[in-house]
Amino acid sequence: MQLSIIVPVYNMASGGKLKFCLDSLLKQKLADYEIITVDDKSTDNSLEVLREYEAKYPEKIKVVASPENRRQGGAKNLGLAQAKGDFIGFVDSDDWVSADMFSKLLEKAVITGADIVGCDYLITDELGKEEGRSIQNNYASQTGELDDAKYRELILTPGSMVIKIYRRELFFDHGIVFPEKMFYG
Repeated sequence: MQLSIIVPVYNMASGGKLKFCLDSLLKQKLADYEIITVDDKSTDNSLEVLREYEAKYPEKIKVVASPENRRQGGAKNLGLAQAKGDFIGFVDSDDWVSADMFSKLLEKAVITGADIVGCDYLITDELGKEEGRSIQNNYASQTGELDDAKYRELILTPGSMVIKIYRRELFFDHGIVFPEKMFYG
C-alpha cells in the first residue's frame, strides 16, 4: 500500500462538505491507496454519510467510529492504528484536494527520498472553487537537506499537516502519537 489518507470527522455532514471531501479523495490519480475516515462521535449524520461511502467503495474507504469524542489528535491516532500505507496523509473533513495532489507528493518523495513532502494550498469559502488566497506552507529556508537550523525552524513553524505526506516510519518507529482530547489545527 503506497498511501493511507486519514480523515478525522466531526459534524461535517451539513452543506455537502464531507461528501465533497470524500469525492475529491476518491478521484486521486493513484491505484494503491486507502482512505481511513474516523468519526469522532459526531452528533449529526456524518457517521451515516461515512457508512454510505464505505458501502459504495469498500475497496477504498474504511470507517472507524470512535466510541467517544477524542478530538482531532485522538481521531488521527485511531486512523494511524489502521493505516497500512508506506506514507501517511491527513485531510480535514471540510477540505478537498486536487486529483493529482497525492500522486505528485508521492513522486517527489520517491525522487528525493524525503520523509516529509508538502505543497502550498488555496483558501476559499466555496466548495469546488479553485481560486482563492494562496497560502505558502513552508518557507524556502526550510527546504532541502535538513540541517540543525532547518530542523529547529520546522519545529517552530511546521506549516499545515493537511497538505503533506509523512513516511510511515516517522510515526511507528519513533512512537509518535498526537495529543488527545484537545482541539488544534
